[in-house]
Order: sequence, then C-alpha cells, then structure tokens
Amino acid sequence: MSRFLTALQARKAVIEQRIEDELRRPMPCSLRLGTLKKLKLQLRDQMQSLERLNRGSPIAV
Repeated sequence: MSRFLTALQARKAVIEQRIEDELRRPMPCSLRLGTLKKLKLQLRDQMQSLERLNRGSPIAV
C-alpha cells in the first residue's frame, strides 16, 4: 500500500473522530458537520481512485 494512501486513511480517521466529537456537543454545528462530511467523502473518493490505479483498473469517468 502506498504511503499516500496510508496518509489519506489516517486523515480520514481524524475527520471521522472530529465528526463524532461534534455530534457529542450539546448543540452540534451543522455547518461544521457538513464541511467535515464533505471532506470525508472527498478523501474516500481519492482513496478509491488511488486503489483502482494500484490495481491497474481503468478509472470510470
């Protein structure tokens, strides 16, 4: 597994923890949650693209 993919996974874990922390607050900020969730989805997409490249599969457009 590439170091870049490992770094993306670590960043995703940090963002997931921040989402959980925000949800535990008495009044979670919906704007902050939305931003964190978008970042998490972007990271997921990057990881999937990188995994496809590592397998040699063509990327669907």
